Amino acid sequence: MAKKTFDNFLEEVKSKFGEDVIPEPAIKSISTGSPSLDICTEIGGIPMGRITTIYGAPGAGKTTLALSIAREAVQSGNNVLYVDAENKLDIEYAEYIVGAKHNQKDEKFIIVQPNTAEDALNVLGLGIESKKFSLVILDSVGALAPKKEKDEVDFEKRDVALIPSLFTKFVRIYFHQINANNVAVVIVNQVRAKIGSYVGGYSTPGGYALEHASSLNIMLSKAEDLKEGDAIVGNLVKYVIKKNSNGKSFRTNTYPLIYGKGIDKLKDIVNFAKELGVITLSGPLYKFEDEKLGLGLQATLEYLSNSSETLDKIKKMCYNTVNKLNLFELEE
Repeated sequence: MAKKTFDNFLEEVKSKFGEDVIPEPAIKSISTGSPSLDICTEIGGIPMGRITTIYGAPGAGKTTLALSIAREAVQSGNNVLYVDAENKLDIEYAEYIVGAKHNQKDEKFIIVQPNTAEDALNVLGLGIESKKFSLVILDSVGALAPKKEKDEVDFEKRDVALIPSLFTKFVRIYFHQINANNVAVVIVNQVRAKIGSYVGGYSTPGGYALEHASSLNIMLSKAEDLKEGDAIVGNLVKYVIKKNSNGKSFRTNTYPLIYGKGIDKLKDIVNFAKELGVITLSGPLYKFEDEKLGLGLQATLEYLSNSSETLDKIKKMCYNTVNKLNLFELEE
């Protein structure tokens, strides 16, 4: 009798409020393009039907990570809308990272460059409502300028509450549709120093509504340079998962970013596996279980690039190790 009553209740809720009020048990995701970051999120990347915020200092690699996510979406057959609020996106670089031409009928990558904050959020909303995009990206909150602010000549009359107010309205209007249409929303944000604060630190533009609405918050910062000889060819990007509604927060590590090319996925997983002890070293020899991978890092990368089966095993063991031992966590 109890089972029948429970089933009747569910059917009544669905008939009155729609099928989408009953959540799916598993969250689907889009890869970030960094295997180590995917593993640390516990769901394999950024969540579908949720908002993800990527923020950090200038030069931290925020746009490249957003484009890397777009690439993974396009390669999986999904359509991507990229709202370039800064109006300064390097189109050739974006097309290279994503692996698709923008704004072409036969392509899956759309770039829009609106003039005001209102236009940017309206375009973002249209993309969510259309059900044509699995991923929509706004880059970035810090560059948004409301129409009122653009029309106002007097700088002293600038209203700092306009952007938070717009995002509060945006979240109220589209939060349910993001989930119902299963759209992954990525918001790229910046950091601002807390001027006059006794404790220092930073804040992010956009207000509290965006912060609370995000299911995943990833903070990026530039770590050490990567060199080939004397030439700097890239840098390690440090990530900290500041908020994660689908897994553990405050996991942190790095991934290698190569200038002009993007995230080095293979080197990322090898370095990560080595830190976890999944890949071991015997002198210069890299080993996975009883399998010899190569003498030195370069030979190991070449071997794994031609051995997808071994690479998949390494990734799975890394996932099991991280989520069993709860490694790479920070204190709040």
